[in-house]
Amino acid sequence: GIAGSFTHEVEESFYWPDVAGLSGRVSPESLAGCSRIKWPGQTGIRILIALIISFTSFVVGIALPSPSPIESSENNDRINTDNLNNRQDVESALKDVRSVSENMDSASNIKEILNFTGTMTLNTGENSVIMTIESNVPDGGIFEIGLVNGDFDILSDFVEIKDGKVEKEFIIPPEWEIGYYTGIAAFRFNLEDHPQPENIRNIYGEKGEKMTGGQAVETFDGGHFGDVESVTIAYPSEAAVQERINEIFISTLKELIKSSNGVIKKIEPDGTWQIVLVTVSDSWYYSMDHEKERFAETVGGAIETIIRNAGKVNENQSVSVYFYDSYGKELATPKFWGGYNIKR
Repeated sequence: GIAGSFTHEVEESFYWPDVAGLSGRVSPESLAGCSRIKWPGQTGIRILIALIISFTSFVVGIALPSPSPIESSENNDRINTDNLNNRQDVESALKDVRSVSENMDSASNIKEILNFTGTMTLNTGENSVIMTIESNVPDGGIFEIGLVNGDFDILSDFVEIKDGKVEKEFIIPPEWEIGYYTGIAAFRFNLEDHPQPENIRNIYGEKGEKMTGGQAVETFDGGHFGDVESVTIAYPSEAAVQERINEIFISTLKELIKSSNGVIKKIEPDGTWQIVLVTVSDSWYYSMDHEKERFAETVGGAIETIIRNAGKVNENQSVSVYFYDSYGKELATPKFWGGYNIKR
């Protein structure tokens, strides 16, 4: 009857749900061996109900989705603010985050700008030299620029930077000779006639005192200016300049021979211009030894300077000048530590 209690046979016949597998069964062997099943009493019923409730709760708990702080809608991702009491607080917090981030970006940009950088390139045009400077100075910054020739004549101007560049085409005057021209440039704060605009002074300081970096040069009044490394270019071309240099070189040697009043007869290289042979007249033999040595040092030094200025030898190469008479006899040779040995 219903009021009966669990028997050993019924306890073996029921297989309670396997929580791990979420499944249950009744043993067919037990059913086959029993003519009837005895139902549990009131105590057993209460236990059975409790187990069913526990099992159901476990299954439902697994089926429910886990809460997520960020939910995705069909069109856009949004922050779930359903649990926040005041949306205005959220918007205010987001605004503060944006403001702080912008300030950090601004501070980083200012630091990069204060670290002055500038590079120059020169290119030749038709009767002109084009200067281009690339720098991190903001728009409106004024650069003092110039182009200098071999006679130290100068073309200059003051140009504002825009989009990180300063560009200037210098028209070469007709009187300027073929040769090497040098470009110079600086970003200054101490020029009364060409002061930097207010937005630039607000960044770098009234005297450029906030400027940093390897190209920032300190001034006598505690400020700084940005120094752009100078660049040299052959005008109108390297080939034309070399041809002109050779002309000047030969002309200068001829002028040196002429200025000796007939003492120097010939100046020529011995293969290269590292070894120079100078032929002198017989007046050499009528001079005192100290006069011969003084002559050799003066003429030898002048020849070396002319050769180096003409680029006939490299900077690290030596130039040695030897003196001979018209018969090829050696008269004076350079000493290792300077000066000359007078042979005759």
